[in-house]
Amino acid sequence: MTARVKCMMYMEFVYVPQSGLIIRNPSVIRLDRMFWSHLLGASEPQSLFLTPEILGICWNQIRILSGDTPEEDYVSMRELLLMDLPEECK
Repeated sequence: MTARVKCMMYMEFVYVPQSGLIIRNPSVIRLDRMFWSHLLGASEPQSLFLTPEILGICWNQIRILSGDTPEEDYVSMRELLLMDLPEECK
């Protein structure tokens, strides 16, 4: 599952790698939970930010989820990642 999320196979998930002291563990952003949910009562907001690269992936996946066309750079990067995905993960 992690390999598939890293290769952007699922538009509702975005992989976020560990980044020093900011994001201590590799994580997944759930775009299907980006709006209000009853689950927010059990969560605690954090003062974190996304790098421009991860934010660009998020915006392109949101575009796809809303029926719009992603940028060409995003499509090219996704194709390269999917080509590198091991056969047992496809």
